[in-house]
Amino acid sequence: MARVLVVGTDIQGEQALLQRLRLASALPDGQIRRSQDLDDCDLLVIRDTPALRNAALRMRQQRPRLHCWIEDLGGQLREGDGGQDVLDDGAIGRALRGMQTGTDATPIRLADGAYAITRLLRERLPSRQGQALLGEGGEPLLLLDLINERRGDEYLLETSWVPARVAIGVTMMAFVTLFAANQLNAFIYFRF
Repeated sequence: MARVLVVGTDIQGEQALLQRLRLASALPDGQIRRSQDLDDCDLLVIRDTPALRNAALRMRQQRPRLHCWIEDLGGQLREGDGGQDVLDDGAIGRALRGMQTGTDATPIRLADGAYAITRLLRERLPSRQGQALLGEGGEPLLLLDLINERRGDEYLLETSWVPARVAIGVTMMAFVTLFAANQLNAFIYFRF
């Protein structure tokens, strides 16, 4: 998924640019998203004005991984490094496909610091795919299931069909009742 922050244009211009990027990238729906936070974007697209060029230059110095493109008044895109070469749809598509957020399972250790953990969460949480595990010494402490988050469910089966939820709930209660052990029913099956 590529997250795009557009600066210096109105909402209609931003939507038109995002639609153009979606078409040029040929990625599935939802893979090119609008971002509103500079720390949460992969690509910064600015209008070609001197003030925004200077601001983008400072932003890129502070965030070297940030890609920056400049949109001129004619709607053509250029690299933010000052090059005059116009990006065609093929170059735009290749660049956007290269910005896809990786989903590899590279572990982050607490020794890497809070900044590394925060950066990883900012990269992975918006995609809402998979799971995140916090563990210590190989023992899991906290598991975040991001699939339910993507579906919009607050709890398991929230948006499922009501009779199916009731049936699964009754089955779970019966399972717990049959397999729970306490002093009253511990030896009920062994009485003669």
